[in-house]
Amino acid sequence: MGVLLFGFGGIRLYIRCITYRDKENIEVDEEVLFDLEDALDRVDGDKELLQELIGMFFDSYESEISKIEEAISSKNYPEVNSLSHSIKSALGNLGAKAAFNLAYKLELMGKNEDLADAEDTLEKLKEAIEGFKREAESKL
Repeated sequence: MGVLLFGFGGIRLYIRCITYRDKENIEVDEEVLFDLEDALDRVDGDKELLQELIGMFFDSYESEISKIEEAISSKNYPEVNSLSHSIKSALGNLGAKAAFNLAYKLELMGKNEDLADAEDTLEKLKEAIEGFKREAESKL
């Protein structure tokens, strides 16, 4: 475990995170929309803080997704990589496993300069994020 500066959408907070040494081989269960136990572990069991972080994520979510859409349509590989990395990190720290995995795929597409499946992956990411939101609302 390490400490990560939660900096999505201009919001900066310190929360615990898992440090991945082999980023190319991260395995995340794509079926898990929201891992409450993992998310609570990152905020030392503070449900109120977790709810606040999730709220902050959704305050900036649409703007960040729009930026990714724009980067994909303009084939701006570094931006796809960077923006996807940012949203991936936020999702991972909030316990949004399926969405994390899809954001990671987008990040790699930008890194590898191959956006052939990027639009489809982005649509799946949006669906996974909406699923995460529903699960978080029902569990918190």
